[in-house]
Amino acid sequence: MISNISQSANKATRNLVEWIEKPKWTPLLFEVYDSHLFPIAEVSGIPEDEVPESLGPAWEMLYTFILDDFFTVWFGEHGEINVIDDYLKRRGWRESVPGRRYLTAVRDSSPSLYEVVELDSGRSIKLKDLIGGEMLVVQEKTATKILRLWDCMAARVVCVNGSHYLTGGVLYFSRAMSREFLKSTDEAVKATIREIRRDLRKRHGKSKRPVITRQMALDRLPITQMLSTSWALSVLVAEETAAPEIRNTDDEPILLCEVRFALRGNIAEVAAVLDTIPGLERSHEPDASEEARTSGKTTKWDWLAPGDPSYRSSQLRKGTPLPEEITADTEADIGITRLGHLVLGFEWLILTTNSKGRGERGQALLVSYLGSLVGRSVASYGDPMKTMEDLDKAGFSGGETVQVPPEKLTQAMHDYLDRHYRRVLDEPVPVLGGMTPREAAKGRGKSRTEVIEWLKGLQNTELRRAQHAGDVAYDSDWMWKELGIRKPG
Repeated sequence: MISNISQSANKATRNLVEWIEKPKWTPLLFEVYDSHLFPIAEVSGIPEDEVPESLGPAWEMLYTFILDDFFTVWFGEHGEINVIDDYLKRRGWRESVPGRRYLTAVRDSSPSLYEVVELDSGRSIKLKDLIGGEMLVVQEKTATKILRLWDCMAARVVCVNGSHYLTGGVLYFSRAMSREFLKSTDEAVKATIREIRRDLRKRHGKSKRPVITRQMALDRLPITQMLSTSWALSVLVAEETAAPEIRNTDDEPILLCEVRFALRGNIAEVAAVLDTIPGLERSHEPDASEEARTSGKTTKWDWLAPGDPSYRSSQLRKGTPLPEEITADTEADIGITRLGHLVLGFEWLILTTNSKGRGERGQALLVSYLGSLVGRSVASYGDPMKTMEDLDKAGFSGGETVQVPPEKLTQAMHDYLDRHYRRVLDEPVPVLGGMTPREAAKGRGKSRTEVIEWLKGLQNTELRRAQHAGDVAYDSDWMWKELGIRKPG
């Protein structure tokens, strides 16, 4: 139930739940549940009575969401019967004023899809209604510890004594689910507007052009059932299908890879050798890594290969071998792809790639040229934190174990993400239509909207990861400023 509301309101809700156990309400409650379960069953192909079991633990969330809907429905031939209205008339005297006001607000409520745009821990949540566009500050305590920035959820927000609260029925949507729901809702709104226009013209003739608003169309749509169906189907699909595998232009699964070499030779010697390796080219992009701060400077190289991503992908589909060497005309003719990135610091040489295969090939390439100038290498895949954990176990000072404080481990991960995202801002991103984030940010309309959604997704994913790991989240606010986009909220 809600968190920041009086005990009397919570008591009133418990009393209401007991009230609906009366035989009078049972068939009406089943009627509302059927209105939600039928479309889920129809689309999924699962028998209606098997939907709850198919949803597993998720059924409890949907059950509460539908129960909230039952509290709002008016039954009877003339729409004169409502369970809350009936309870307040017969037992309202048992409840306090805040309790009665809360139940009345629930009775008159409707759900929507909301996005978290601001959190005040332990106090409140600022929500944006993604369907209606309204901004609301909801008084919450417990949920502020669960929710993260840019989370989305289907919920009812009620107003009691000038303050807003969440009811108990909340369905959490992924950002991808939210986009799909809003897209389908927009299509339904357009179709409903056309339907209303046809009806009005039949009544009043073609001479009068009716003014039809989006809200008029929304009022005709079963938004509550649309939300529950969309959510339930996403849960059912997620349990039956694995996420599609994303691959790079070498047809290798995308997996963040970092390889660290301990330096044995001095920096000048290592840099001189790196300058001779085919495919390595010095880079001049800014670096915010720990190595840069501790050593005063770092030197960087891009590991390049012939052919831009589109060219490499097309050649891969045709089964045509890619050229191995970069010539003077390569970039102009077929473009260049960056296979990886090298950072040479005071104590480390770090290679980062987006696949295990590239990481292994780059590691072998560097060892073949650098030889005794570098010591043991440690590779990590997926989680940059594991790199420092492996280093802690292996040790590079004459076999002695190096104790790395937790804050250093976190900093290592954040430095890695800094380097990664500073490169990504200038690389084509598929979800941005092949544009780089910088290019998309300079555009207007669709491209700018897409890059904002991309930034929200990155930030929300990292906040969720840190919450799950009990870690300090990486702060990606700098990316909004770097792209010249004002952060919503």
